[in-house]
Amino acid sequence: MHHVVSLLLLPEAQTGIATDPTGGFAARYGINASALFTAAHAYAELQKHDPLFLRVVMFAPRPADIGFPGWKYEGWLVDQPPQGAFSSATSVHPTFGGVSHPTLDQSEYPISTGLFRDTGLALPNGLAAYTNTFTMNQTAWPYDLVVVTFEPPETGTGSQNYDPRPDPVRPIAGFIPGRIPK
Repeated sequence: MHHVVSLLLLPEAQTGIATDPTGGFAARYGINASALFTAAHAYAELQKHDPLFLRVVMFAPRPADIGFPGWKYEGWLVDQPPQGAFSSATSVHPTFGGVSHPTLDQSEYPISTGLFRDTGLALPNGLAAYTNTFTMNQTAWPYDLVVVTFEPPETGTGSQNYDPRPDPVRPIAGFIPGRIPK
């Protein structure tokens, strides 16, 4: 049986998840990252079966329209730790793939869902439509968040493939319900 969970991904003002958690983006570019993405939002469908399936349709500004040509949006599933401990995926499956990153939080366990694809469609308010579809063997469940990061042009190439940077900017995020049946 497939259990489908619909998620709404929203910016910092609605979720409380910092857009620029380290302040590194603001310090480097002199721009308040939250202000760039106040209208961004996304709808996600998560099916927890084997394999796990995640589809996200996101509405966000085109990077070139906000002064960052060549930048990309990347999706993440994040397993957060309980009460300052390490996340369950890190503790139970320490060899499972994924990228740990000190500024996402060393105790969290993020898995990249890949780069978003620009559909070429746009809303009347100027936001563009993007999609991201991801499947994986779900042995490292559970996950707590779906997060989108805003990445510089070198993302997706060589040693910087799917490594969240800069430090990382998170335009939108959505919470996954505490328990999803198998």
